[in-house]
Amino acid sequence: MAFLSLNCHRLLEAYYGVLEASGVLLPLNHRLAAPELTYILNDSEAAVLFLEEEFVGLVDSFRRDLRTVRSFHKLDGTPQADWLSDQTYEQMLVSATPYREELMAFDENSVAEMFYTSGTSARPKGRDAHASERVPARHEPRCVSSHPLRERADAHHPVVSR
Repeated sequence: MAFLSLNCHRLLEAYYGVLEASGVLLPLNHRLAAPELTYILNDSEAAVLFLEEEFVGLVDSFRRDLRTVRSFHKLDGTPQADWLSDQTYEQMLVSATPYREELMAFDENSVAEMFYTSGTSARPKGRDAHASERVPARHEPRCVSSHPLRERADAHHPVVSR
């Protein structure tokens, strides 16, 4: 599941929810141009793209070049374009059946997230982050609510390497 957004509570929810749904999260750098975003979405084989209103025009410019994305869901506002799913992110949450995966059922070696470089010297390159790299964060979701960067729209998505 790919996310094209600024930092927001929905992205934070995805860092936990996508993993619990046995999916792989792909946070996209909103500063990339259409060709790089197209390449990343095709290379990662993302099936779903969640996007904020301000990126609708950008995604519309390259969506026909995407090979694997089968649905586009707005994170905010009402979908206006016919190619956007009628169901927004919030509507999907409301209509979903509550589910919680057993913590011990997670395979720590499974891919939890994918991150891509900006492709400054060539095409963007992907890096997998495994569930084992996220275990401490899974136990303390409340620590984010008091972090001083939580209100900054210009803060970037963290990438932690081992």
